[in-house]
Parts: sequence; C-alpha cells; structure tokens
Amino acid sequence: MATAGESKPLLEGKDVKNHVPRTVTLWSLVALTYFAIAGGPEGTETMVQTAGPFNAILGILIVGILWSIPTAMMTAELSTAFPENGGFTLWVRAAFGDFFGEMAGWLQFVSGAVDAALYPGLFVAYLGQALDLEGMHPAASWTVQILFVAALAALNLAGIAQVGHGSILFMCLLLTPFAVIIFIAFTGVFNGTTITGWEFESKNLVETVPNPDWHAFLAVLLWNMGSWEGASVCAGEVANVREVFPVALAITFVIVVLNYALPILAFAGFDDNWDAWDNGHYIEITRSVGGPNWGIVLGCAQCFSVAGLFANGINKNAYQICGMGEQGMIPSVIATRLSWTQA
Repeated sequence: MATAGESKPLLEGKDVKNHVPRTVTLWSLVALTYFAIAGGPEGTETMVQTAGPFNAILGILIVGILWSIPTAMMTAELSTAFPENGGFTLWVRAAFGDFFGEMAGWLQFVSGAVDAALYPGLFVAYLGQALDLEGMHPAASWTVQILFVAALAALNLAGIAQVGHGSILFMCLLLTPFAVIIFIAFTGVFNGTTITGWEFESKNLVETVPNPDWHAFLAVLLWNMGSWEGASVCAGEVANVREVFPVALAITFVIVVLNYALPILAFAGFDDNWDAWDNGHYIEITRSVGGPNWGIVLGCAQCFSVAGLFANGINKNAYQICGMGEQGMIPSVIATRLSWTQA
C-alpha cells in the first residue's frame, strides 16, 4: 500500500519498463490509428443512401465535434497515463477492478477476431469488382484469400514497426486515387464539367432523401466515427508516447474527417441516384464517369484499404492480449514474443 507522500503506480502487474524498444513513431501511429478508425472512405455510401449527401456531411461534422474529439482526447490522456500495451483494458481494470478489465479485454478480442475474419472475403469481393469479374471460381477465391492472410500475417510477424510502415504505404496507396478523383471533381463545381470532361452537378451536394432512415444512418455514422480507443492497445510500443500520442490523434482526426467528407462531396456531384449508393458504389461511379481503367484504379485502392484493415486488426488484437499478459490479467505466456522480431 502506498504511504503518505508516495504515488501509487497506475500499473500493478508485471514490470514492463524494460521491455523491447519502443519503435512506433508519429506517422506509423497515425496510420495505425487511421486503420483502427476508418481505413478508407468506403462505408459512407450507406449514409448517403439513407439520408442524402447534405445530412451525411452535416452528421460527420457534428459527431466529429461532439463525440470523436472528446473520445480522441480521452484516448490521448489515458494512453499517456497508462503508456503500456493493453490500452483500454488497463483503464477499465484501474477503474472497476480485475474482473471487468478482463471481460472488456476478452469481449473486444472476440469482437475483433470476428471483424478481422470478414476481410479476406471482402478483399476478394473488391478485387472482383475492380476487375469487373462476374464471379471468381471457388478455388481461385480460396487461393487469393489464403495468400492474403499469409502475407499480412507475415507482415505482423515482422514486428509492429514493419506493420506501421506497411500501414503508411497502404494509407497512401488507398487515398491517392481518391485524392486525384476529388481534385478532378472539384474542377467542375462552377461550370458543370471537370477538366477531364466529366459532368458534375453541384446542386447534388445539398440534396437530402425523402423519408430518411435515421436509425440506419446513425448506426453507420457512429460506426464510422468511433473506435478511437483502439489506438491505445499498442501504447507500449510507441516512442515518446507522451509527446507523440496526442499529436498523432489530432492528425488522424483531420485525415478521418476529410477521408469521409471529401469523397461524398466529390462523388455526389457525379451520381444523384441515392438508392444505388451502397458499399462499393464509389467504384461503380468512377467506372461510369471515367471508364473501366478508372474503375480498376479505385478498386485496387479499396483492396489496399482492406489489406490495411486486416493487418491492423491482427495487430490490434495481438497487442491487446499481449498487454493483458504483461500486466498479469491473463497467463504471461500470452505475452511471449518472437526473439528475432519481438512481435
């Protein structure tokens, strides 16, 4: 028990002060956080379908200010107070005790595992949509999924520094095609025709849909703007965590909002058939206005999105339970690392 004048340590489990060197730097943490929260503009199509582009943009701004910023600030503060792996499971344990900390950790682990299991199939779906394939032979589909899982598992086994570098690459490959199309779209705001000759209707940007489905809209909106605490699970791997974490979350917030809002504004000018807006519709819009090659480019970008989401899903689950093992919440064997990569 701490006596008068002594500060009680926030972490009471295994001493992890001398664990492996912290190798995650600012931009690696930005990319890891980006894939924990967003991972790309896809998913926002449903918001447009259920409430229209104007409400989608308004919702992103309102929820971003009222919910995402406070959650990001909470994550930054608690990650610097608990600068070890495990993240929010350590916060819950400190506040409510061992049982609730362990429950929070295991429930999130199961949820994360189920979520990660979706991505190999989603990768094949986006690949088929990018190449405009009617259907992929089951043997080819399984082969692609197995190679996808093996490649990104290998990236994680190479260590979290490599996952961070890979995430930066995935983020750039994902966002660059969107940035190019957004730039092209906005050249048509004033005269109705872009520099590439694509027709653009500015009036679409302020449209709503009759009888919005607010329940579905809010569910997708909150899902897209949440999960800021996911970045905390690898706090023990972040170099200069007290300086880097708040800055990384601030940068990520700006990227996430732009990542959602700008594609909606750009693509809504090309297509006002709001009923058709569903997951993957950005690829269809690009193909319809720019031709098959543009569709392939944006489809490949979506594939990089799925790769980043899957790589970071593995990373997030791994370091969550690693931190729980380091803190004595579960058997310490779970925190065993590979000797050659410290993964």
